[in-house]
Amino acid sequence: MSILKSKFFLGVMVVAVMLVGVVAVKATTASADCSITTTLRVGSKGEQVKCLQAGLSLVADGSFGPKTQAAVVAWQKSMGLVADGIFGAKSRAAWTGVSVVPGLPAGCSSTTGYSSTTGMPCSGGSYPAGCASGSGYSTTTGLPCSGAGTLPAGCATAAGYSSTTGVPCTSTTGVAPSGTNGYLTDITGDSTNRVSTVYESETDKVVAGFRVTARLASQTVDRVRVKMRNTDTGSSSANLAKYISSASLWLGSTKLATMSVLDADRSTSNDTYTFNFSGLKALVNKDEIGRFYVSVSANGSLDTTDASNANWAVVFPDGGVSASSPDGSYDTYNVAVGNVPSTSTDTSWGSNVGFAFGKFSANGVKATVGLSSSNPAAATIAVSSTAATNNVTLLKFTVKATNSNLTLRKVPIQVTSTTADVASIINTIKLFRGSTQVDSVDGSAIYDVNSGVIDSTDTTSVGTTGGYLFSNLSSPANAINSGETVEYSVVADLKQADGSNYSAGDSLTASLTNADVIVTAGLSVLDANGDQLTAGSTYRVGSAVGEVQTLRVNGVNTVMGTPSVSHTENTNGQITSVTYTIPVSVTAFGDTLYLGQTAQLASTTTASNAFALVFENSSAPTVAVTSSMTNSITLSSSNASIETNGYRLDSGTTKNFTITVNLTDPAVYSSSYRVRLDEIRTFTEAGLVTGTNNDLLPQANFRTGFQLIDN
Repeated sequence: MSILKSKFFLGVMVVAVMLVGVVAVKATTASADCSITTTLRVGSKGEQVKCLQAGLSLVADGSFGPKTQAAVVAWQKSMGLVADGIFGAKSRAAWTGVSVVPGLPAGCSSTTGYSSTTGMPCSGGSYPAGCASGSGYSTTTGLPCSGAGTLPAGCATAAGYSSTTGVPCTSTTGVAPSGTNGYLTDITGDSTNRVSTVYESETDKVVAGFRVTARLASQTVDRVRVKMRNTDTGSSSANLAKYISSASLWLGSTKLATMSVLDADRSTSNDTYTFNFSGLKALVNKDEIGRFYVSVSANGSLDTTDASNANWAVVFPDGGVSASSPDGSYDTYNVAVGNVPSTSTDTSWGSNVGFAFGKFSANGVKATVGLSSSNPAAATIAVSSTAATNNVTLLKFTVKATNSNLTLRKVPIQVTSTTADVASIINTIKLFRGSTQVDSVDGSAIYDVNSGVIDSTDTTSVGTTGGYLFSNLSSPANAINSGETVEYSVVADLKQADGSNYSAGDSLTASLTNADVIVTAGLSVLDANGDQLTAGSTYRVGSAVGEVQTLRVNGVNTVMGTPSVSHTENTNGQITSVTYTIPVSVTAFGDTLYLGQTAQLASTTTASNAFALVFENSSAPTVAVTSSMTNSITLSSSNASIETNGYRLDSGTTKNFTITVNLTDPAVYSSSYRVRLDEIRTFTEAGLVTGTNNDLLPQANFRTGFQLIDN
């Protein structure tokens, strides 16, 4: 992998060196056009190393080794530079002012004394100044007589401690201090998460990448240039703005920068787009790998010709990556990797695999309907006999979009009543997303429901079961992003329950059934490409069936608290009896109502009982057992007062009751039983003469836990 390095120092440097009786020299063995333009260090090779070696009176073999490093250290020290043995930007700046004296070693102006650049005798001797051999340290400089190594910063000799760092001056080293000057290496392509096709509306799809390793010191990548060009010579457009809205650069999972395609530099000669991501400050720690990726975000609708024929190449141009070291210097690098479509007829950008664009893919797209966790439980709704009752929530359902953004066009809702025509109960039915109304339909606009399919040609009233079709949904409340689950609410405005419209005691149940979901005549959904989502259970699934909402002018809402179950054992450890304790709260609305003072099995209830209950056996948990059970049942209240024969329930107040059931002789021994509250019976007068029974629904909300009884 070729690396082009241009080492600069950030800022402006003026170097002035004044040496008494010594002139820095460059040997005449260097060629007339010899120049050093890049950073050289141990391991560097080539003509510029030869140039350096010739200037230091060394054997010019083109290999930067320990001897070359020692000569560089001595020269840097003589020039007042940091003697780190790395020939970088500062050294190059000082090097350009060195003069040449023919016939003398580098750094010598005569045959006496020692070279200011190498420390070697100007007479041609073999050892540095202050050294009689190649061992030990110089008596004048403290440098190793071997000619290798440097003194720490702030040290003039090997004695004492550094005035700048405090480290012992004996801590000589032959390599550059870590964390001061480094470089990037091992630059190679990285195809992690790369895609070969970018489809309509897809965002942040990786189309190219490379990785680098930081050596000697951490590196801060401050610029990455990326080029893109359509290499198709056919009919597809060369205008990248027709395909994408933006491109982004990433370091691992961190997005560093995003550029609009309109901000890229477009070449007028060959329609090459250059994205210059600058000011990045992307840190690659010393000896760690940095992985850089380029991603694009496609437009929402692509021309078929462009999407079918375009072949886009992505390359990183020479010198397109710039990174700085902690000492403020920086290098530029070639990243000879890129992605060019293998089908391209243009081979000028290489032959690696590139990427193309595609029309939206419907594979895996799905609209899933479900019942919301906040769907209203079965309840008794207070309605008026003299005025309308508005904003009654009948159903909450969700729609989840998978593998595509979705747009709802039609939503069918079935509504069922107990006895009256649905149209005689509902004034207006509305669809909401959160607090935003999406659509509304007149209560009389009922569609016939034939085998679960909405028949939009039949607008006649169909009695107790009818369908409402929301087909004018407002934007953007009808849009669902891919991966998002959105909650919708069905809300009704009800007519007055005066007997001519409907009578109190009727009920409404709203639902979005699977039969309506899977057909386009029912739930109509568009994908991200604006196409109708195909009918069938592959693309649209689920249902949402609401709970029964009973409509009463006078009534109660009943809520069961958390029941407890206890048991009694005989001396053999067998369970002989079970006690179920069931807390219940009752809230009245309308007129003042009354509740009897007893609770009984449903099979033996009297006219004045308050609650009817059943047992359920675990072997057939949904079958009510109402007889052949020896039991005792008591009802008590913590805050309801007794008037005449019953507990008084004032409108708007909540009264708390406890039902205690003791089971001693079940229908079947060695079985587990639970209790379910089945009905509540209320009265309009304290004498408990005429009562109204209300089923307690949903049944799952009024059950205790099971308990075994085996003796």
